[in-house]
Amino acid sequence: MELNWRKEWILPFESPWSILEKVKSSNNINTKQFLQFFGSSQTVVGLKYGKVGKQYREVVHMKLLDHGLLEELLSTNIKNHTQKYIEKIAGMFPHYLNNEFLFRRNLTYCEDCLNNNHHSILNQFLLINECPYHLSKLYSVCFHCKRTVPYLLPAHDLEQGFLCECGMSLQGNSVNHTPVFNEWGSQPVIKNEIVANWLLLSAEALDKIKNIIIFKPLLINNEIALLHLLKTATSQERKTYIINRTRNKRVQTNLFDEIYECIRLILQVYEKNLHNTILCNHKHCIKRFIGLIKEEGADFPEICPFAYAYVFWKESLFNINPFFNDPIPKKRKGLRYLQIPFYAYRDSVEEFILTLINNKSLSIDSLKWIISHSIFKIAKLHFVEWLKNAEKYSHKHFKPTNNYELINHNNIFFSFLYNENDQIIEYNESEGNIKFSTEGIRCPYNDKKFHKFSENEYSHLPMRLVFNQGSEKDKKAAEKYMSGLKVLHS
Repeated sequence: MELNWRKEWILPFESPWSILEKVKSSNNINTKQFLQFFGSSQTVVGLKYGKVGKQYREVVHMKLLDHGLLEELLSTNIKNHTQKYIEKIAGMFPHYLNNEFLFRRNLTYCEDCLNNNHHSILNQFLLINECPYHLSKLYSVCFHCKRTVPYLLPAHDLEQGFLCECGMSLQGNSVNHTPVFNEWGSQPVIKNEIVANWLLLSAEALDKIKNIIIFKPLLINNEIALLHLLKTATSQERKTYIINRTRNKRVQTNLFDEIYECIRLILQVYEKNLHNTILCNHKHCIKRFIGLIKEEGADFPEICPFAYAYVFWKESLFNINPFFNDPIPKKRKGLRYLQIPFYAYRDSVEEFILTLINNKSLSIDSLKWIISHSIFKIAKLHFVEWLKNAEKYSHKHFKPTNNYELINHNNIFFSFLYNENDQIIEYNESEGNIKFSTEGIRCPYNDKKFHKFSENEYSHLPMRLVFNQGSEKDKKAAEKYMSGLKVLHS
């Protein structure tokens, strides 16, 4: 096969997907034809007896390609090229933040880049949320079929590059985009200053990132994450920190008991903080809502957004019925494995804590200090999320179904930096320009006349109505109302 190719067409930070699509595009071949020529012997045999499966088309590991032949004809070792730039982008992170997590699994692309027959590995990096070259929006969905585009060579038979699995072009609205070969060697300039500075980090700054401690979910779709990490790596200022002491092996303690109690107490501290600050003028609202207090025969009254947020924050955090159960986690002893006294984000939090436990250089005090700061912040982010829900739904007497593994970071990022030289652990926090405010949230019970219940108002909780011999109509109305709020059964 005589290949139409020039070495200069491969650009710095260009993704392997982009390079292989260029090969297809410049030679008018489809994926199967490409693999039949450049695939390993295993690939060639497999294609004779089956479909062009994902294992042949993946561009992350590229295990089933003949890299010797590719290097000979393209004058570049694509595997080494890819590894070089992945290492440059993310090689400084600690081992628990691996490339499988830090790089997106679906194709994430800039329309302007693809119009120039180019796709960068930078756009696959989880912490980059706009094209570093054009400062434009990144997409992961095809404009035509509206489906996410997998980070694979497409399986169809069309002899053209840069197409979606559906067969339509990813290059804007063009169906038959003709490549301009003489423009392929033009190196785009990185205009995003944060990304440019990230790629120029000093050896000292890179060493700092290697010792950073991060709650992984905060990295997902967080526009301030990269800026936070850049500032943390280059700043010489310390605000909040603790001196790490070496773990005393002589001290016999149940670490799982201590972690459980640490989390239990910090959640109590945060809840008390809520009552003393944002909820201090809404205690009567909470009693009204939790008790389903109203006059007989009247419609259920409007829900105070702050009471709504607090009640469902507790329900989702502890996985309890807030209208019946005691939500306070009780002290436990003799735990044989890691357990945490709350429900929301459990898998992510447990993974985070186990990573800390496995870091033998952290003392128990340091471990609990990191956990306390993190849980306080996670509890706060969870409450802010419920305040946002309250703005939308409290007046509708409706509660949405949320995914409690995908934490909404609300434009906030925090991390811990461990300095091995002086055994200092720093806490760093960043907040984006868009800040959540409660100023626009209206409480319907601000007037003092609502702070006390009238003689005709009483609880319409189903259990209370049973004890107070409430009417069957009231019982059914209360059950229907609670069902609309998706309240857990007691």
